[in-house]
Amino acid sequence: VPSLRKLLHIQKTIGLLLFWMLVSAIAAAWVTVAVMYWGQPELSHFRPQMEAQLSRLLNQPVRIGGLQAYWRIGPALRVHDLRVGDRAHPQILLPHLDIEMHPLPLLWGDLRVRRLVLDRPYLNMERLADGRLKVGGKILGGAGDNLSLTLDQANMDLRGGTLDWRDARHPHV
Repeated sequence: VPSLRKLLHIQKTIGLLLFWMLVSAIAAAWVTVAVMYWGQPELSHFRPQMEAQLSRLLNQPVRIGGLQAYWRIGPALRVHDLRVGDRAHPQILLPHLDIEMHPLPLLWGDLRVRRLVLDRPYLNMERLADGRLKVGGKILGGAGDNLSLTLDQANMDLRGGTLDWRDARHPHV
């Protein structure tokens, strides 16, 4: 019965193929977990450079209390005690900020924020007479405003907090 023998051989080959696919998937999952938890960089070494870069971007002093990398659907960053402006009266105070990035654009060097979570923020915002927004001393939407491009597609969760709002269009309200 050659056809039965051939059918059993095909069945055995398919079974081995499925077995090795399962073993490969499990191995890939273990490697992913290992990279996620043991391959995360120690971000405290980069804190001074990040503070300097943000200070240049915002034209104000920026202080970061702590940084922690973690993994959600993609890479994420937890920032503790971010302050923009002078120590006594910051323009922006973020006790807890979580930034989750889209993983695929990072492969070609493009930073795209997927989700922002701001826990009990203090924001000093102003609407200028021409309608542009000024957040923490930085005018958004101006020439070379890379920050607004990065945040275009982000979901934002605000949990509690204070908004200090000034409106040049309605100064007496």
